[in-house]
Amino acid sequence: MADAIISRADAIAQGLKYYFNGQPCPQGHIAERSVRTCQCYVCKTGKPRKTEAERAANRAAARERDRLASAAYNATNRDALNEKTRQKRAARTEEEREKAKAYYREWYLENRARLIEKAMEWEKAHPEYVAVKKRNRRAREKEAEGRHTPQDIQRIHKAQRGKCAYCKCKVGDDYHVDHIVALARGGTNWPRNLQILCQPCNNQKHARDPIKHMQSKGYLL
Repeated sequence: MADAIISRADAIAQGLKYYFNGQPCPQGHIAERSVRTCQCYVCKTGKPRKTEAERAANRAAARERDRLASAAYNATNRDALNEKTRQKRAARTEEEREKAKAYYREWYLENRARLIEKAMEWEKAHPEYVAVKKRNRRAREKEAEGRHTPQDIQRIHKAQRGKCAYCKCKVGDDYHVDHIVALARGGTNWPRNLQILCQPCNNQKHARDPIKHMQSKGYLL
């Protein structure tokens, strides 16, 4: 049922499909009516028309379903979609490439402030992705092989039961990700060379050889 009473003439003027005058229909239903036929919505469909809040919720749910379906399709057909995109780009003429570059360059300059603000908001809400991005970039700069994802870090954190690999204290969400063999010593950036440490243990280890470090702490002979 609509929240506001409105006449049919006003509804027509506003371009609405339904109006609500607060009066019962011949069958006794107090419901919205069709602007075109004046027929009660309940008489026409057998059920009351959903409120604007309910319709908005349904639209939001439908958008979320479409988003999930699209993400699943893209994940399943990623290689084929990437190949199709490469073929389309390869088929472009030089003039079309320059035109596309000019368009996106102009669009970026017009929206630069909004894009930067949005990126900063996203990074603030997803610090784990930012940390992984920094580690992967540092590994590339040191020409170390391998990369890892936030999901890899979550898996390692779960495998260690949320504890520091050295002192076994609970780290919770306040932990450091350490390269077991430091990048400076030729270690890789693959997940198998990563461990979760508390801040004090990570600061003590730094880039030391892992075996010598453990020996210095009395864990190994």
